[in-house]
Amino acid sequence: MMVVQFKPVYLKIVLLLGALMLISYFAMIFIGENGLRDLDAMKQELKQINIKNEEIQQENVEIYRKIERLKTDPVYMENIAREQLKMIGEKEIVFKFGDAKEQTTDTAPPSPDTPLPAPETTSPEPAPITPLEPLPPPDNTGPSPQD
Repeated sequence: MMVVQFKPVYLKIVLLLGALMLISYFAMIFIGENGLRDLDAMKQELKQINIKNEEIQQENVEIYRKIERLKTDPVYMENIAREQLKMIGEKEIVFKFGDAKEQTTDTAPPSPDTPLPAPETTSPEPAPITPLEPLPPPDNTGPSPQD
């Protein structure tokens, strides 16, 4: 039987190569593609997505409450119609005042000889009236306001 003896030089080279391979392997784990750096970035992105998801869920609950209030509260419905659609009540009168840009800074009354400006004779065309279509039935697959 023949015994192979390694010289100390070969042993040192093999250990050095093994150590370099381990170091490069750990470097790839920490720095390389799909390594710990990418994992941390993905965790951060997931955290941001979860925060955005919670904000959207809160917004959905608020919208759901507004819809329910519009269905049941006539005072709220009237306020929305006044603010967003610029509607008025049956026996109400609207006064329109000119913009600050249109007002002149001259406070002296006009002289009696000054002719009055001619009234405008053009009238705007009324917008065509189209019937409203019914809304689709609500989608009850989302979160409920109790969540």
